Amino acid sequence: EFTDGLDLDIYFYKIDGDIDQINTLNTSIGMSRIDPRQFSDLAWMPFAIGALILLVLRVIAVGDLRSLIALAVLATYFAVFSLGRFYYTLHLYGNNLDPYAPVEVASFTPVLFGTQKIAEITTSAYPQGGAWLILVFTLGVSILALWHVVRGLRGSAGREPAPA
Repeated sequence: EFTDGLDLDIYFYKIDGDIDQINTLNTSIGMSRIDPRQFSDLAWMPFAIGALILLVLRVIAVGDLRSLIALAVLATYFAVFSLGRFYYTLHLYGNNLDPYAPVEVASFTPVLFGTQKIAEITTSAYPQGGAWLILVFTLGVSILALWHVVRGLRGSAGREPAPA
């Protein structure tokens, strides 16, 4: 019996926690076993984060608006793609159930954020520090780029056009 709860921690480079016990519960309702080796996304995440860090350094060194906008676009793409890919993986796990499992449940998509009850099991999913850092970074860079663009448009609105 699992009265104290089970933890599954998903880092940007590995999956850790009570995987064996969670797999026991998963197989009882017909879900696939969680195998950290199946999450190939985690193999390239450190490189993507490293590339974003290099782009931040480039923006600092070059200091032009184009570099900042490129960083904002890539950071947003990375965040949206990562979240979408994770949601898709959850969807596959909950919608490809074994029809001969000991406990019958309807297909479902495990919750991405919040709490959900599946059969007699309550699951909760909440982002930790790394996810919040990616969100703050992406929003910060995007807001900064937007601010620079709007400031540039306001500044050029009062100027006379250059002679042709």
